[in-house]
Amino acid sequence: MLRPRPSTILVVGHVQPWKNQNAFIDALTPLAGNIPFEVRFLGGAATGVPFCDEFCARVEAREWCSYGGMFGRPELREEFRKASLIVLPSLEDNCPMVVLEAMASGVPVIAPNAGGVPDLIRDGENGLLIDPTSAESMRNAVSRMLSEPELAARLPTQAYRDEATLNYPRVIAEKHMEVYEEVIRAKKRRKLES
Repeated sequence: MLRPRPSTILVVGHVQPWKNQNAFIDALTPLAGNIPFEVRFLGGAATGVPFCDEFCARVEAREWCSYGGMFGRPELREEFRKASLIVLPSLEDNCPMVVLEAMASGVPVIAPNAGGVPDLIRDGENGLLIDPTSAESMRNAVSRMLSEPELAARLPTQAYRDEATLNYPRVIAEKHMEVYEEVIRAKKRRKLES
């Protein structure tokens, strides 16, 4: 009898304390025996840096973890295609490109309820938000996404729609133009009133 292929959780970002990879690994360790998954980390890691050395030791000690290093755009697109979900466990982030890329790729997203991320992800509507300082929050979100197939299908569908209507470059450019035009109109009104 064939065992089911484990779900692939992709974590993209340079290995550094504020990206929180070590806490994420620790948070998922209790799930490893219960749900078949693998976590694939991509991004740069400096050698001889304590956080990176601890990260490498954690990955080495867990058969369900792997580290792929830096990838170019074509290879990264392929990794997104193979991923079951994308997790960003960062303690802070402004407008993370990995979240936008996941939304545009139709991959479910779990990201922190911190920084600018809640402007992109609406919890339970187009992704799941986590408290990146809580192992339980990270673990529960991953468990939900891997054990509720309807949720894992629904969230990226809405995220893809949002990406196309809210974050698409042309839409952003049009919004910027609207702001500039309003500023110009206000300046002209003030000039006429003086």
